[in-house]
Amino acid sequence: MNNLNQTIQQMMVQAMKDRDRLKLDVLRFVRSQIKNQEIDKQKPLDNKEIVKIIRNLVKKQKEEVVFLRQAGRTDQADQESQKTKILKSLLPPEMKPEEITAEIRRVVSKEQLTNQNFGRLMARLITHFNGRVAGDALASALKQLIK
Repeated sequence: MNNLNQTIQQMMVQAMKDRDRLKLDVLRFVRSQIKNQEIDKQKPLDNKEIVKIIRNLVKKQKEEVVFLRQAGRTDQADQESQKTKILKSLLPPEMKPEEITAEIRRVVSKEQLTNQNFGRLMARLITHFNGRVAGDALASALKQLIK
């Protein structure tokens, strides 16, 4: 079991002790998603893969909050945003936009990349950042830089 897996397990135990039902439900769901991926890949996941799963869950939760607010279900939207906060607490701290921009400039100059092909540039940057930055934050920083 790796670091993030152990952290989630410890948080689950603490949520049980605290009788925090919402947090426990979220953590159990995350564990089930991790287990499903481990079964599919037939090997334990590393932290990078677990972070990717959690980022996808955060993205889905954010979309769900938006839909619920549009439907006028603010009570349910508030609960879903609480779930999003719990999921975000599992993620490593995100880089600041200024740090992202500086790192993009450094990679582009080092690799001598041009902004001719946005897709190739994004692919290279995604592998460089290795899950430390959400894809949408990376894309918006790159678009600002290209302008």
